[in-house]
Amino acid sequence: MKYPNRHLQKHQQDEILLEFCHALSSIKKPEEAASFLTDLLGSKEMEMLAMRLQVAKCLHQNLTYHAIKKRLKVSYSTIARISAWIANSGEGFRLVLGRIKTLKPAPILPDTNWNSLKHRYPSYFWPQLLLEEIVRDSSRRQKAKIKRTLSILRLAKKKPALYRQLAKLTKIN
Repeated sequence: MKYPNRHLQKHQQDEILLEFCHALSSIKKPEEAASFLTDLLGSKEMEMLAMRLQVAKCLHQNLTYHAIKKRLKVSYSTIARISAWIANSGEGFRLVLGRIKTLKPAPILPDTNWNSLKHRYPSYFWPQLLLEEIVRDSSRRQKAKIKRTLSILRLAKKKPALYRQLAKLTKIN
């Protein structure tokens, strides 16, 4: 196994890896796992790991590569790589899949646009729909005030999609 930090001796690297494994095994609840992973990984890394698990789950269910590619939007090479990992040393995948098989899988949403989803399931999106309605019904003066407030929020590093959508709605013609 190749270790990323070449300045540490092998036994030190092994100790660090073992401590990391103990940290993972100390997690008891999904909320704790989410908190730990959010602190540890970037969003793309988390998405990539979650996708690997979903591919392993589909392979475990004996789905075809084509069905997995269509369902999860991953490449054949990704599926093949994960299949090879499972075939060569997939004890970890099998262990985790055996433990989570009782959980109901997250539904894979059909290909549909976001607006139709919002209107089909309004109870999930009511805060956003309410804000959109308020902005739409606002006078020109109120929109200008909202726009000033949004410009203050622009200073924030990360802009949520809702912020961008509200900014688009407040454009004064």
